[in-house]
Amino acid sequence: MISFKEAVLSCVMDKYAVFRGRAPRRSCRDETEGEDKYAVFRGRAPRAEYWWFVLFEILALVVVPFLYGLLHFLFIGSGVIAEAAVVALVLTGFALLLPHLAVTVRRLHDIDISGWWLVPFFLTGLFVMASEVISFVHFLLTIALLIATLVPGDKGHNRFGADPLVAVTDEGDEGDEGGGVW
Repeated sequence: MISFKEAVLSCVMDKYAVFRGRAPRRSCRDETEGEDKYAVFRGRAPRAEYWWFVLFEILALVVVPFLYGLLHFLFIGSGVIAEAAVVALVLTGFALLLPHLAVTVRRLHDIDISGWWLVPFFLTGLFVMASEVISFVHFLLTIALLIATLVPGDKGHNRFGADPLVAVTDEGDEGDEGGGVW
């Protein structure tokens, strides 16, 4: 089972595994060891990596605006704490958008679904207030995405790469590192 710290670091970089004296897991690898995972859309991500990163995002989206608003109030002293917190929330959200998309695509790859299936989800999300039908379709897509992220990944190799829960062996039998496109 992947820990919270490993999941967050695997979505950002894989230097943690090397520092701990163990081989990186396949879920933390791309073509090059230690490559940043900030915007890597290929490969696979197990459930634990996805959900630990989602927990990190939730914490960041709560803590960062709170701290920013508090610091703004303490040092500037104006009454616009809410506006400062909203600015921090928006900036944090934008900073986490790309890694969230990347880990979601890799999570879908783990159950052998193309990441392009996120496009209808985001398109309906843009127009959710346009009509009740679009809103309902977006709700159904949200439920489907939630279920997809909860389903166990494929055992063994699929079209997006090797099983992320299988550790790399010392003999170098790594298999294909996932050449699947989105």
